Amino acid sequence: MGCDREMASPDRTNQVQPTVVPSQEAQGASQAGGQDLLRNAIAEKLSSLLVKAQELGFELATLDDPKLLDHPVVKKSRELVKELKGLFELQRSYKPSQ
Repeated sequence: MGCDREMASPDRTNQVQPTVVPSQEAQGASQAGGQDLLRNAIAEKLSSLLVKAQELGFELATLDDPKLLDHPVVKKSRELVKELKGLFELQRSYKPSQ
């Protein structure tokens, strides 16, 4: 009652489905596609991270209170922005092979 599942017909319950083994070429293409997806996802995350770092850099550059310039959070933020700038430069110089 109220069940959304369809009942299997009696003639299909004992059938064995054939196993399909992909060729090595197909497996390689699938892995390459997965690597492309992973590479694109990493590039997207890096881009997002670099945008946030750029925004943080702008905020740090416009600090007006001299007392805040020696704050540990500000110092660590500046270090982080410098490291991310290096990452940004690497990303710009990286040209994916096609």
